[in-house]
Amino acid sequence: MGYILAINGNSLQGAELAYTALEMAQKHKNKEVLGVIYQDLAICFRNDSAKHKEFLLKALPNLDAPTDYTSLTATLSTISRFYGSANKEILHCIMRKEAMNCVYPRK
Repeated sequence: MGYILAINGNSLQGAELAYTALEMAQKHKNKEVLGVIYQDLAICFRNDSAKHKEFLLKALPNLDAPTDYTSLTATLSTISRFYGSANKEILHCIMRKEAMNCVYPRK
């Protein structure tokens, strides 16, 4: 539900729902559900690259033995787009010979 709210423009309410779901999933220690919730949180914070990356990287270890490969595939695809867009911005700076002025992705 948080994911749907976030992609429809209400990232704040989406994140609130996802955090509530996260607390429940942590209590039940359900790794696959945790992975999906972290992926949802990454979408909720897609405009904050540090949090976006943090939640994507938290999703992966929880999806290491999924029964539903769709969630793992979605997370890997999102990580690929995250790094692809960061590298694209750097490449554009270099091509404009403005490499010193580029904002590089944070670790």
